[in-house]
Amino acid sequence: MDSLTAGRQESWEAVRCVVGGIVTALRVTLYSILALLEPIIVWSAMAIALTGIALCVFFDLIIHAPHFPTVIVVALILASGLGLVGYYALMAFLLPD
Repeated sequence: MDSLTAGRQESWEAVRCVVGGIVTALRVTLYSILALLEPIIVWSAMAIALTGIALCVFFDLIIHAPHFPTVIVVALILASGLGLVGYYALMAFLLPD
């Protein structure tokens, strides 16, 4: 009876090791893909934010355009910033040990 219990424990330990290896492989793969895409994603988000700031300054403060969607552009600026924060949080979560 004791040998069966020990055999089950060993098999569960082997399953845990295999699942842990698969999870680690997935984490490393996803992290490497995100690290490769980092310059493109950061450049795109910063370009969106800087373009939105320039548009807000030009249309809202300089020429006072009455129908310019300032709220939508500011929301887009904030969304690109929060997207970058989420991107870096995901990278920190997936960082291999």
